[in-house]
Amino acid sequence: MRAVAAIAAFCGVGVASTPFEHRIDHQFRGPGDVQFGVFDSRFNDPELLKLFNYTAQAGRYAETALTFDALRPADNPFFPVGSPERAWINGHGDAIRAEQNATAAAGITVMSHIDFPILPRKVVEAFADEICVGGNATRCEASFGNGSSQLLVVLDAMMTEMFQKFPLLDGIIVRTGEHYIIDLPYHQSIGIRASSPAPILSWFRDTVAEKRGKVVVWRTWDGATCPPAIIVPGLAISCY
Repeated sequence: MRAVAAIAAFCGVGVASTPFEHRIDHQFRGPGDVQFGVFDSRFNDPELLKLFNYTAQAGRYAETALTFDALRPADNPFFPVGSPERAWINGHGDAIRAEQNATAAAGITVMSHIDFPILPRKVVEAFADEICVGGNATRCEASFGNGSSQLLVVLDAMMTEMFQKFPLLDGIIVRTGEHYIIDLPYHQSIGIRASSPAPILSWFRDTVAEKRGKVVVWRTWDGATCPPAIIVPGLAISCY
């Protein structure tokens, strides 16, 4: 994954006079790229990014360093203290936090790229009958919209824990349709079924931008713009 300078602008009717603009470094330690020297890229250094006039740095997968304790009784967590899963999640979180601390110290906006959605396998298995079409946790396909209340409960718990655990996080870049899980031993990807991006973007607007005051950047594959109906002037919801 090479460094990318991305200009994200407000899209939609009536907001052109209030642009949201960032030059985002999208270089992170992509799985499978080690043979190309990506892990040693100098563009992982926020001090260097500042010299190149980048204004934001997007790390990878803060949403995969969560335990989802809020969804289980305190005496029966998904990942008990002392379990290898919890040790991995905590170590993963510590590494992400160190990167975010360095980004913030350089005076650059802290963002995280998320592949939407990736969840712990145990969480998917626990709610498969309510989330996955046909209850199939192994290859979970989930409908986003009517009838997806439990999915939204899980996703809201994800956003709540992520922004609590990483208070320096200013916003997220959201990608759907592709998931990298090769280096995530306890997670799996979820296929999302939706009639259009509009209901998903509306959820991010309400849950992340409006409720928490965070930036949401929607990463599209086809050059499509944000549906105008979900744009609220003053909220940092953008597409690129």
